[in-house]
Amino acid sequence: MKRLISHLVTLVLMTGALGACAKSGGYFEDDGPPMFSSADGYQNAPNAVVKLEPPKKAANRPYTVAGKRYYPMTGDAPLT
Repeated sequence: MKRLISHLVTLVLMTGALGACAKSGGYFEDDGPPMFSSADGYQNAPNAVVKLEPPKKAANRPYTVAGKRYYPMTGDAPLT
C-alpha cells in the first residue's frame, strides 16, 4: 500500500512539473512600447526641480572580480 501511494504521489508531482513547463506565454494585443515618452511628461511638470545628490558611499565601493580590482567612477568628470 505504501508503494502504491508513493507511486501516485510521484506521478502527480511529475505531471504537475511537466504541465508547468508546457505552458507558453500569452499574446497581448496592446503589448509593446508606450505611445508617449515618459520624458515628455517630466518636462511639462510645473513643479519639477533638479536636485543634485551625492553618490552613495555603500554603492560605490571598489570591488574585485576574478582577481581584478575595479574602482567605480564617483566624480563628475566627463566620460569622453
